[in-house]
Amino acid sequence: MWQSVVMGDASLRSTRAVIQITPDALTLVAGLPVLARTVLTLWSAGITRFTLVDDIPNPAATYAAALSEIGRVAPGARLSWISSTAPDPNAHMGPRVLIVPTSGILHVGLIARLAAGPENISVSLPGTTKAGLRLLSADHYQQHARDEHAATARSTLLDGEYFPTGTEAEVEAAERGLFRWCTKETDGIVSRNLNRPISNWISRRLSHGQIRPIQLTTVTGLSALAMFAALLGSTEQLVALGCLLYHITSVLDGLDGEIARAKYMSSARGATLDTAVDMATNLLFILGISVGTHQVYDPIYGWVGGYVVFTALVAMMVMALTLHFGPGGGSFDVLQMAIRRRLRGSQRLSRAFSFINAFFKRDLFAFVFAILGVTGFAAVIPWLLAFGATVWLIAILANVPTLLSCRREDVLPPHILSARTTGPAE
Repeated sequence: MWQSVVMGDASLRSTRAVIQITPDALTLVAGLPVLARTVLTLWSAGITRFTLVDDIPNPAATYAAALSEIGRVAPGARLSWISSTAPDPNAHMGPRVLIVPTSGILHVGLIARLAAGPENISVSLPGTTKAGLRLLSADHYQQHARDEHAATARSTLLDGEYFPTGTEAEVEAAERGLFRWCTKETDGIVSRNLNRPISNWISRRLSHGQIRPIQLTTVTGLSALAMFAALLGSTEQLVALGCLLYHITSVLDGLDGEIARAKYMSSARGATLDTAVDMATNLLFILGISVGTHQVYDPIYGWVGGYVVFTALVAMMVMALTLHFGPGGGSFDVLQMAIRRRLRGSQRLSRAFSFINAFFKRDLFAFVFAILGVTGFAAVIPWLLAFGATVWLIAILANVPTLLSCRREDVLPPHILSARTTGPAE
């Protein structure tokens, strides 16, 4: 549903944000205070100047934890404090002012949507008695800074754009919404409907602690090693367990990215490591299922597996080199993004590609392989892998010229672009 807005949006870069501190400012949502989430959401939309409004004597000390998170992710953000009764010394800075209360968490898409709308626009927010979110021209702000009922164009919230955090139940709902926002646009049908609900449930609970994405990437890697060890067993039961672990690894693979996006810990290095673990997992499965079926069923599966490994390695090498000399690395999802870009002029071809592409998503074939394994049909898997690897290599070779000529903004997935732009640690 949601598309990420990469930091540096030209329509918001010159906008200044006025953050109205409310009692919910220090409420933790997935481990981060609402104040920090508010500022960082606006930062990710392109806003770099913030005026924080509160009447307490030493706000910097009171909100030290939130300010620390802001400094970690957005060291270039310029913050200043004023009281609600004092004039705003920055009133003349920038052509527009965005007024935001810290009464809940908002999706970056809401900010982009308002920025694309008419001048002097407001939207009412549930959970607050104030005017809500307002985007005003600098002149309008100077004239009506204290008048919450000043005339503005009205907009309504779309479903899932904002979650209040005034009560414990609202915080839980906000966390569920936050992790739904972490779903990647490139997720397949099994991931969206099965894997993500499971990984979101786990991630929400892990987000309250100090666990880091790289630790979860390590867990995924260990799960892949356990899968490989099971597949090398010489019994049908162990091969079935290995197939099941492949699907479990596919579910666990979502944890590191969800935590990274929810807690602003994404980085290009982390995305590259995650891609490397994904590719290693796939290769280990191909090798393991080839050896396992060779031992349990028939020696021919060793030859089939050798073909799959060779084809997959060639495909990965070509893809890695193409990414290196083209738009840049970080995710093999660029292939489908490039093909979608090529087909965007034909709605019929785009729909056909979306349908076909769903069958080549790891989340789907990991799920199918798990079913085949536990039902005693693991011998079918090497043949399916041979077909899939062949199609994948052909698709890569056919799109090398397109990928080499693309800019990273054209084909890199939004979650990779955001990581490369903001660059916080893992």
